[in-house]
Amino acid sequence: MKALDNLQKAGVPFRFNTVVSKMALPQLLDISKLAVDTGAGTVNFLGFNPFNDQTTGKRSADNVPSYNEVRAPLEEAIAFLLEQNVEVNVRYLPQCLVPDGMRNTSYGFKQLPYDLHENDYASWSWTDLPAQRTAGMKLTPPFKLGKRLELGAIRGPLRSFDRSFPRLGKSLHRIKQGLERSWADTQDEQPDSLKLEILYQKDAEVRAKEYTGYHHVEACKNCSLSEICDGVYGDYSEIFGVEGLRPIQLDHAVTDVQYYTRQQHKVIHPLDRQWLEGGEPIIGGSDEQI
Repeated sequence: MKALDNLQKAGVPFRFNTVVSKMALPQLLDISKLAVDTGAGTVNFLGFNPFNDQTTGKRSADNVPSYNEVRAPLEEAIAFLLEQNVEVNVRYLPQCLVPDGMRNTSYGFKQLPYDLHENDYASWSWTDLPAQRTAGMKLTPPFKLGKRLELGAIRGPLRSFDRSFPRLGKSLHRIKQGLERSWADTQDEQPDSLKLEILYQKDAEVRAKEYTGYHHVEACKNCSLSEICDGVYGDYSEIFGVEGLRPIQLDHAVTDVQYYTRQQHKVIHPLDRQWLEGGEPIIGGSDEQI
């Protein structure tokens, strides 16, 4: 709380990231109120996904909420934050889970490349390396966007192998990194905007399917938003089946991944402006909206 107070006094923007686990559901509204009281500029609600640190065996109906359980508390929290003019983003949850009129806050993997308040896709493979997380280690060169090694069904067993034989696992990981770096180096240094957009969308697809096992189930086939939605994450069907999925029926199929998010207002803080334009930050300057 003291740190939040210091940030607010110094004019440094900060956000709240809240993983929507089962234990957090009763607290979503209180977390939103705390964000408003402390001056957070953005609140991100993150789907509880099976990323590397949430591996098989640790996840069950005891800690993973069904979409039916998520729906009401999430809608209440979103509505409160919007009333308070605080930016809110819902990450990694199906589009059908966010109510009509609020769907411009919904960001799956396909929408995230367009959100300036989210980590850049090209940085994820780099920032997660041990050298960037350990004091005193020499930083490794950043990754560029490019083809990623798709491991499919063997990704899970390889993770288990890595935990059991860490030295050999590191060697295999270095080989994977080397391949991906060489593939990225074959890309244009400054691709045109269309090619860059395609690169980001390809990366989004790999991350959704490879890293968390996102897929469309039978219910998704009747949804007008299936082209812009990642579907359900890897182990959801095993735990809950299709519980909570409510296909959206429109008079047309939506193919524009920014169909909703393009209508969202983003608050641009002067520190954001520095990142966008490469200029000097203006600490404590006024915000503007786009």
